[in-house]
Amino acid sequence: MKKIILSGVVFIALAVSIYFVYAIFIVNDDKVDLFNDEANNIVIEADLIEGNSNSIIEKDQIMINVDFAKKHIDPYILWDSVEKKVTVTTSEKVIRMKIGELQAFVNNKPVKINSATKEIKGKAYVHFDFLKDFYNIKYEYIKENNVIVIDFIDKDEQYGKIIEDEAFIRKGMSKRQPIVKTLKGNILKDKVKIFKEYKKWYKVRAEDGSVGYIDKKFVKKEKKITNKSNDKKDKTQSDESKEKISIAWHAIYNNSKDIPVNKKIDGLDILSPTWFEVKDSNGNLNVRANKEYVDSAHSKGYKIWALLANNFKDKESTHKLLSSTNARETLISELLIYSSMYSLDGINVDFENVFSEDKNNLSQLMREMTPILREQGLKVSIDVNLAEVYDRKELSETVDYLVLMAYDQHWKNGGKVGSVSQYKWVDSLLDGLIKNEKISSDKIVLGIPFYTRNWSVSNKNGYESLIDSEAFSMEKSMEIVEKNKAKIKWDKESAQFYSQYSKNGLTFKMWLEEQNSINWKSSLVHKYNLVGTAAWKINFEVDPVWDVLYKNLKIIKNYKEWEEKNSDNIYELVITKKYSN
Repeated sequence: MKKIILSGVVFIALAVSIYFVYAIFIVNDDKVDLFNDEANNIVIEADLIEGNSNSIIEKDQIMINVDFAKKHIDPYILWDSVEKKVTVTTSEKVIRMKIGELQAFVNNKPVKINSATKEIKGKAYVHFDFLKDFYNIKYEYIKENNVIVIDFIDKDEQYGKIIEDEAFIRKGMSKRQPIVKTLKGNILKDKVKIFKEYKKWYKVRAEDGSVGYIDKKFVKKEKKITNKSNDKKDKTQSDESKEKISIAWHAIYNNSKDIPVNKKIDGLDILSPTWFEVKDSNGNLNVRANKEYVDSAHSKGYKIWALLANNFKDKESTHKLLSSTNARETLISELLIYSSMYSLDGINVDFENVFSEDKNNLSQLMREMTPILREQGLKVSIDVNLAEVYDRKELSETVDYLVLMAYDQHWKNGGKVGSVSQYKWVDSLLDGLIKNEKISSDKIVLGIPFYTRNWSVSNKNGYESLIDSEAFSMEKSMEIVEKNKAKIKWDKESAQFYSQYSKNGLTFKMWLEEQNSINWKSSLVHKYNLVGTAAWKINFEVDPVWDVLYKNLKIIKNYKEWEEKNSDNIYELVITKKYSN
C-alpha cells in the first residue's frame, strides 16, 4: 500500500514538473488568422469587434450599423424605426438623417451628404465619414485585411518601436498563445500603438490593424503624444468668485404684458414666466408670451427664462410626444421660433406627471433641445425632483442647470401632515444628489417655496386624521396666524416657525415659509456651492425675503461666513406684508 501511495505522489510531482517546464519553456509557434474574410472587420483602438453586419462598404463609402455605433461609439444615437430617422446628439449639435435622403439636418440646417442613410433588414446604416467629426473620432480603412480601424481623437497616444529582428503579437498574454502578427524591428522598423500596459506585456495594435499582446522585451516606448484638449481646465460656476443667481417663477395664465415688479429688486435676477405649454402629442404649443413683458423686464435688468410645461394631467399625450422623433422636432422648432420672436434669454423645462418608462425619452428630448437652443444664446434648464422619470445624472450632463424642486415634501394628496420644505430634508436631498448621484454642484439650482400649507386635522380618541390642506402666500399665512392667535414656536429641525390653533373642532397646523426659513434654505447654496435659487412663485413672498436672498447670494461669499453671521440669531416671528413695488 505504501508503495502505491508513494508511486502516486511521484506521479503527481512529475506531472506538475512537466506542466511548469511546459509553461516556462514551450513556445507556441502556431499562427492564426485574426480577421474574417467574409465580413468587414472593425477594430476600435485595440479591440476587434465581432459581428458580420457591423458595416457595409459601397463605392468606397463606409456605412456603420446604428446598433453597432450605439454599443461601441455613442450610446445615445437613436434609430426611430417608425419614422425612419436617425438622430445623433452632441453637446453642440443635433444631427438628423432620414432613410434614403442625401440630406441631413445639423441644428435644423440642411447639409448634403455623400451617401444616404439606408435600412437593411430593419437595421439602419449611416454614412460614417459624415459622422466622424461629430464623434471626435478618426478612422482608417486598411484594404489588405479588410479592416476599419477607429480611434478616439481626444486620447493620448503611445507608440513603440520594435527593437528585435523578430517579434510576435499574440492572442493572449502568454507564449503559449498563438501568433496573430509577426513584426520586424531592425529590418522593417515596425511600430505598434500601445493601449494598455501589464507587468510583462503590452496590449497593442500593429499598422495593419492586427491587435493583441506583445512581450515588453520586444518594444521600446517612444515619447507619448499628449492631446492638448486633455490639459484644458473646466472653469465652472462652482468657483466662489462666481455670483450666485436668483430666479423666480411667474405663474401666468393669459398673455399679460405686466411684469410682477415695477423696479429692479437686488435679490432677483431672472423671471421665468409660465408661457409655453405642450398643446398636443404632435409637439405644438400653447403660447402666452408677450413682447412688452420681455422689453419691460429687460429694461429693468432682468433676464427671461420662459417656462415650458407639459400637460400635467395627460400622461399619455406626453408619452406620445416624447417617443416621437417628429413630435420632438416640432416642439424644438416652435421653441426656437418663439425664443427668437420674443428675445428670450433661456428656457426652463418643467415636465411633471410623466410615465417612468419615458425616462430615456425625456433625456433624449433634452439632448436634442439643448444644443439647438444654446446655438441661439439661450440657457437651458430642467426642473427635477426624486421621481424615477428623471435621469438626473444624465440630464445634468446635458443641460446648463438642474433646478431641484425642493418643496412639496408634504403635499395635499400625500396623506401626511408636515412641512412643505423642511431644512434638514432639503439638506439631505442636496447631499444625495452630489455625493451619491455624483451630480456636479455647479449644475444645481435650489428650488425654494414662497408658499405655506395650512393643514386641518381632526383628533378623535387620540387618533389624528387629515381633513384638508390649502396653500397660501407668506402674507396670507401670517394673516391666518395673527387672526387666529396661533401658538408659535421656532422648530430647529425644519428651520421654520411652527404654528397651531384650533377652530370648529379641528386643529390647524402650519410650518411657515418667511424670511427666516428662506435664510436657512438659501444658505445651502454656499454649503454645497450651488448655482443659486429658484422660487415658486413670485407674488407669494414678503418684502424681507429679497433682502435675505440679496445678502446670501450676492454679499456673503461662503458658508463659513454665513454661519458666523447667523450664530447668534434670536427667532421671533415678525408679521410682514408683501413686497411693495
